[in-house]
Amino acid sequence: MVAAGSVIIAAGCGGSGSNPSANSSNPSGSSSAQAADGSQPKQAPPRGFQWVGNSSQGIWIAVPKSWVAIDLSRLTVRQALHTLKGVSSATMRADLKTLKQHKALFVADLNSASASAHHFATNVNAFCNSEVIQPGPGAASIFDKALRNEYNTIHAHVVSLKNTQVSSTAVVIQTKLTLQATAGYTLTELQTANITNHSKICEVTLSTDNPHKYLRVLKRIQRTVITH
Repeated sequence: MVAAGSVIIAAGCGGSGSNPSANSSNPSGSSSAQAADGSQPKQAPPRGFQWVGNSSQGIWIAVPKSWVAIDLSRLTVRQALHTLKGVSSATMRADLKTLKQHKALFVADLNSASASAHHFATNVNAFCNSEVIQPGPGAASIFDKALRNEYNTIHAHVVSLKNTQVSSTAVVIQTKLTLQATAGYTLTELQTANITNHSKICEVTLSTDNPHKYLRVLKRIQRTVITH
């Protein structure tokens, strides 16, 4: 079994922080809502938000319209870095290479980098893996243990962890944690990890170095996650 937490990526968007060129959320905060064919959700996103997603993996989230979304199932790392010009760095390149392997969705508020003392862009990454943990009555405890072990490995401080059985096969684990970035500053992360009805593990990780300003919007984004 691959530990789900091994794919937690803060996506260190360091750089100069130039500007980007470019209320029907799930009230439970879980990713149990279903998009039947992987297409964009039919319900409207929250006001001022837009749906972004990866239809091949069947994962959608609503984010502020000013944020930049990159589907790494379609773009190369080089193309992604070009889209994120102004916030690229060696750390960002390495993180995008890892996310590319998972064909992930990556979304960032590029404006946040210019306001950050660490030039860190508040961001979200999302992707699914298949056949990692079989769904069933014991899946929640196995998944819970795997996540906690991985958090210990990366020396993350778990602020809260909520384990929810949303159906006979689907499990959602939501975590809030803090951890040290490689540059030494503290990041706050929210993570939703979902064992779906289709034996997939889908993970959405939301990261910021400024929780006072961004934690509320990250929680709002987290409540919109849809997987199938």
